[in-house]
Amino acid sequence: MKKFLLIASILLSLFVFCFSESAVPFPNHTEYTAGCIRPSLWTQEELDNHVREYYDMWKERYLTDVPNSEKSMKFVNFAFLDYDWLDQTVATVSEAHGYGMMILASMAGYDEKAKEDFDAMYNYFKSYPSVIDSRLMSWKQLKVKDAEGNLTGVKDVEDNDSVTDGDLDIAYALLMADKQWGSDGEIGYKQEALNILDGILDSEVHPEYGYLLLGDWSLFKNEKLDGSRASDYFINHMTFFSEIDEENSARWEKVRETTINICTEIYRNYSENCGLLPDFIVRTEDGKYIPAEGEYLETEHDGDHNWNSCRVPWRIPLDYIVSGNSELLEQVQAMNSWIKEEAGMEPLKINPGYYILNGPAGTPIIRDWEGTDMSFVSPFAVAAMVGAENQGWLDNLWISIISDNWDTGTPFEESAYFPNTIRMLVMIIVSGNWWPLN
Repeated sequence: MKKFLLIASILLSLFVFCFSESAVPFPNHTEYTAGCIRPSLWTQEELDNHVREYYDMWKERYLTDVPNSEKSMKFVNFAFLDYDWLDQTVATVSEAHGYGMMILASMAGYDEKAKEDFDAMYNYFKSYPSVIDSRLMSWKQLKVKDAEGNLTGVKDVEDNDSVTDGDLDIAYALLMADKQWGSDGEIGYKQEALNILDGILDSEVHPEYGYLLLGDWSLFKNEKLDGSRASDYFINHMTFFSEIDEENSARWEKVRETTINICTEIYRNYSENCGLLPDFIVRTEDGKYIPAEGEYLETEHDGDHNWNSCRVPWRIPLDYIVSGNSELLEQVQAMNSWIKEEAGMEPLKINPGYYILNGPAGTPIIRDWEGTDMSFVSPFAVAAMVGAENQGWLDNLWISIISDNWDTGTPFEESAYFPNTIRMLVMIIVSGNWWPLN
């Protein structure tokens, strides 16, 4: 009897271990909404291999250990390349941290160290809380180096408050971890996610109107309280948050509904021809939502489709692709029709930015440099997935996404963290490997 119980215990332990390692192992080939497409010139195995190969490069370059830390801590290296325009003092930002955690949770099953590295990223997140709401993450940390230039540690910035997108993604990643590995181990992933969601609702959502704020600083410092960032409009996150965060389901439904209404209002009034959203949106005193005028927070293009909202063609369609919610499908279809004509079906002709407020909507922002950037190119591949009429366009986009030369794409080695990491997340989705939380 004791021998039987021992064997049963071992088998149960092996089952639990295997389940906790990869309940949704990569590749998983999620069944997306009927009618959604994937690249057609490659087999599923080839698409999966594209993701594996790119992930190996991405992780080797960007996932970085914090030296001399008591617990294992890792972060996504923001300033890996020694470019003049890239602030070399920056270690990472919360936006990058959320990206990294979602990527690791997605690649479990292929990467046997995914959980270990995810937990190290969680340890980092817990070590750098916002000074305003400690449930949220400080928005940026800096590198500490010795006289020879070697990384010896990481320190927080002085204004260590939060920004909303990083917190949304970190909460989502923790819910992914709960589904992937369960919450019975050292880290209670689901409860940690719920704590962050409480912090977001309390500190990063307008208490009266229900739209996403720029960060906890906006509410508690009463600064830019009328503002919202379109690249934070993670509709599918909100769909699942309203299901999983049962105590706050109605509040998440309000945030989701408000976000969709803002997208629709901007689309109808400012970008009906192209479906794009501006970097920043403000609520006027009479309750209208308009593109931000002037240098609202960052640049003179805050009211245009620029370096923040370049992610909108990825974030907005995902809710339809994964959950079948079609409230913004018309806008996404308009986006697809416009960009195919604008770029002439050639991804490298996608301009790095388009006017919405400061010029005719959908006309290219004039830059002082030539070329494009994967931050603007790859998100359109997610938008293209919503209908078979985009098949040739999606195939062209995938060619550019996986290309490692300037003739057809942008080389990984010469691209910065931002475009390469967006490209990584887009590849997981477009290859059919982004799974729902329910």
